[in-house]
Amino acid sequence: MTLTTEQARKKKSLFGHFMSVLKLTISSKSIILYTSSKELTMKNDFSITINPLFIGFVTERSVFRESPVKGRRGYKYVAIWETPWGKKHGVYDATPDCEEELERLRAKPLARAMVALEKAQARYDAMYDGMTYEEEVIKYETPYPQIPTARRAIMSPRYERAKRERLILEQALQQVRGKIHNVVSAYQERDYKTATGCLFDLNQWYLSLCSVARPEHHKVELKKNKKRS
Repeated sequence: MTLTTEQARKKKSLFGHFMSVLKLTISSKSIILYTSSKELTMKNDFSITINPLFIGFVTERSVFRESPVKGRRGYKYVAIWETPWGKKHGVYDATPDCEEELERLRAKPLARAMVALEKAQARYDAMYDGMTYEEEVIKYETPYPQIPTARRAIMSPRYERAKRERLILEQALQQVRGKIHNVVSAYQERDYKTATGCLFDLNQWYLSLCSVARPEHHKVELKKNKKRS
C-alpha cells in the first residue's frame, strides 16, 4: 500500500514522539536507579568527627643567640654574621622556663593521643587477627628476566594497609612528642607562620592515627572551628 506524503509525515511524527517518550522513560528510570544507589551509599557511609589537638597559650620566649655561618669569599672561607638584608644569623636557645612550659603544655594533647593510640591498637589487633604472610600473597613476579629464579611476592591491599598502619602505631609516641615540641618551640620563637604549619601537621598525623583499622565506610574528619564573627 502506497502512503501519501501527508500520511508519511504523520507516521514519522508519531514515531518520533514515541521514541521521545521512550527515551524520557528510560532516562527517568536511570535517574531513579542512580539516586537509589547514591542514597544507599550515603546510608552506608559513617562519619566520625573528632576534635583536633590544641596547644595552650604560650607565654615564654626563647633567647636568640647570634651564630655565624660559613661562607666563601674568593678562595677563603669566612664567618658571615648577617644576611645580605641585614638580618642576624643565629639560633634560639630554650630557657629552663621554656622547657618547663613545654612539658606543661605537652601533657594534655599527649594524653589524648595516647588514648587514641590505645583504641587504635585494639582495633588493629581485632581487624588483622590471624592474618599470615602466606595467605596474603596474591602472586609472584620476576623483576629480573635474566634471573628467572629471583621472585618477588605481590601482597594484597589488606596486607599493605596493615603494614602502613603498623608503622603509624609503632612511631606514635615519638611522632606526637616531636610534633608538639615543634609547635611550642615555634611559638616561643614568635615564628607564628611556622607554628601554624606545625599545628596543622600535628593534627593531620592525629587524624591518620584515629583512622587506623577503620572499616572502609567509616570516614574520620576533624571538627572545623566556627568562623569568628
